[in-house]
Amino acid sequence: MSTRPSHSVVSVRRQAFTLIELLVVIAIIAILAAILFPVFAQARAKARQATCTSNLKQLVTATIMYQQDYDGAFPYWNWWFQADTDSGCGSRGNPELDAG
Repeated sequence: MSTRPSHSVVSVRRQAFTLIELLVVIAIIAILAAILFPVFAQARAKARQATCTSNLKQLVTATIMYQQDYDGAFPYWNWWFQADTDSGCGSRGNPELDAG
């Protein structure tokens, strides 16, 4: 019977990575990240631009709907700052409260 382990010392050492191999992998990952970073930055910029375009379209749609509901009148530019009614609601931009 042999007391020798089934795995030799050489095979145990071969399972680990060397420092050079780890540095090469880290360098490759850094190069790939440097290449892909501008691509992701451009994609984020386009996504922000698409979001802004969508928000502007929603504002235009809301303004058109307001005009259709209130005989072509535009909403007041500062309607959200006014709170001069007894109910505490702002009256500017709401023709029902302005009327009486």
